[in-house]
Amino acid sequence: HQDHAIRGLREQVNGTGMPIELRARARRVLVEMLERNPVHAIEVRDHLALLMEEDSARVSEYRLRQARMYFAERRPDLAAPLFSSIELDTITDAGLLTGVHPMLLELGLVDLALESLEKLTVLEPNGLGHWERFLGMLAALGREDELRGGIRRLLGGADRDTLSRESVEGLELHLLDSHWRSISRILASGEMEERAGEVFNHLNAVESRLPNAEDFLWVWWTRAYVLNFLGQERARDEAVRELAAVVERNRSQDIADSEEAGEGAVEGEGLPSQKRISFPDGLSISLEHALGLLREPPGDRRPVAMVDTEGPLGELEVTWAFEANSGADVVQVAREPGGDLLLMDSDATLYRVSGETGKL
Repeated sequence: HQDHAIRGLREQVNGTGMPIELRARARRVLVEMLERNPVHAIEVRDHLALLMEEDSARVSEYRLRQARMYFAERRPDLAAPLFSSIELDTITDAGLLTGVHPMLLELGLVDLALESLEKLTVLEPNGLGHWERFLGMLAALGREDELRGGIRRLLGGADRDTLSRESVEGLELHLLDSHWRSISRILASGEMEERAGEVFNHLNAVESRLPNAEDFLWVWWTRAYVLNFLGQERARDEAVRELAAVVERNRSQDIADSEEAGEGAVEGEGLPSQKRISFPDGLSISLEHALGLLREPPGDRRPVAMVDTEGPLGELEVTWAFEANSGADVVQVAREPGGDLLLMDSDATLYRVSGETGKL
């Protein structure tokens, strides 16, 4: 049945007298059928080249199809330039974009990979998988402002009703975690005095979204910590009083819960909820020690500067490159005790190169 349909479409696109719009439409259908089988790769590329002339409004879509084909054929030298020439704003087929971002990452096109994920959230706003990958990549790249903007867009959009309660709660926590990452970078940057206003803005944003204030003692402690660093003792003491009030409410609630459960409570005994302040990154500090830090003179502490990084690995430097014979791909690498590398390519050819210079 499919072979018969392909023959019919070939006759239509190769015939004469058909309006160009109808011919382009038929050719698109033919391409979609042919590209399922790599045997037709050359024919598909020919049709795509013709479509770029017949239907110039979709030229980026046709380049994307070509780029995907070259990537599947292990031709990054041809795929990368095509991917780079694509205008994602003109792509309307979510299926065509799905699965493209790993290809782009492998080719080193990080910004384009991120743009492709964002485009998918626009084309299919109900696709939680698209949102998870987009937000996850923003977090990995340390682009916290964009991450928070994306989460707010998802939580405040018309499609929020399609999210489960667990998804909404998870996104809210991701938003709070993002604010903490930005705060912690400022605290360790050595620029806290100049950027204290940013910290307070983040803390205000967190307070406005707290699902359960008693679970976020770190917010009040951080505010008091920064005020103490700035030497604003009166404001610091007020923040400490707020922290103490939250701790007392938490303690009273724990006692009430214990009594309701018939477990009783020992007067003056520290309850688990009182003992530590937990931060979003998993670190925790005893409440006693945390309050002690707030009493230290600001000059006793010197922030440790963080190293700026591009992604999780920091800035990388390429010292040499190696190309296998006949354009084959290197598929396996092993290091020898002396520092040399053993490389095997996709043709099963083995090479021994210097780990320092890359020479054979």
